[in-house]
Amino acid sequence: MRIVLALPGARPSVMVDIHSNFSEQQVQDLKQTMYLQRCANGLIFSPEKCLVLRDTFLEMGSESIQVEKTLLTDDVLNLVRAGNLEDRVTTWLALLSSSWSHALSTEKAVEPLFYDIVPAAAGTELYVMGGTPRSRSW
Repeated sequence: MRIVLALPGARPSVMVDIHSNFSEQQVQDLKQTMYLQRCANGLIFSPEKCLVLRDTFLEMGSESIQVEKTLLTDDVLNLVRAGNLEDRVTTWLALLSSSWSHALSTEKAVEPLFYDIVPAAAGTELYVMGGTPRSRSW
């Protein structure tokens, strides 16, 4: 499942993939899509891990997008406990977009999200890929 955060009519500001278990190929696929859509921030969630991806702008291709940090999913989603992983991530992203202080604890473990992800998500709309009424084709 992919969720794209963007201001209406603008390019994506955060791309989020959710997998039961992700492979290196899925990481590379998200990097390539981020590069093609000029999206500088990405997250990949599994039940155990959350990868934080960021465009370093050091290269002229998807190789510029690097895994900046690996966090524990439970640390990131600490304030959203109900539902399956997709429901938790979707709820968390909606909260992050509207009021980050309701989405993130102030624990040191989630500090890497404050620099790029929080500002990129602020005020965005969520577009869930896979045919939901609010989806876009990115």
